[in-house]
Amino acid sequence: GVARPRSRYRQGSESPARATSAPRVRRALVFSNEEKGWPGRMLLAHKYPTLEAFVVAASTAVNVRPVARVYFADGTVLRSLDQLDGDTRLVVTKKGGQPFDPQRVPRL
Repeated sequence: GVARPRSRYRQGSESPARATSAPRVRRALVFSNEEKGWPGRMLLAHKYPTLEAFVVAASTAVNVRPVARVYFADGTVLRSLDQLDGDTRLVVTKKGGQPFDPQRVPRL
């Protein structure tokens, strides 16, 4: 076999840069705007490198295509993954579908 280069860090340890800053866990509970009572789907937003990748995953999870916008429960439009902090409720709206209504967002 091919010899693997030895890491300067002990096995199981993290590099100093990673050890000092733990990744922010950003969970998003995603709902469809089209289906009232549709169960939300949990996505780990920090696993997606771009907003576009996250929106594709969110729309796939709740079966909404094509996507018009992704909203926070309060009606703010999601424009950056940096807006996500901790646990968040999001609603995916469909182009040509129901307009976003904060009253339709399921309560937790």
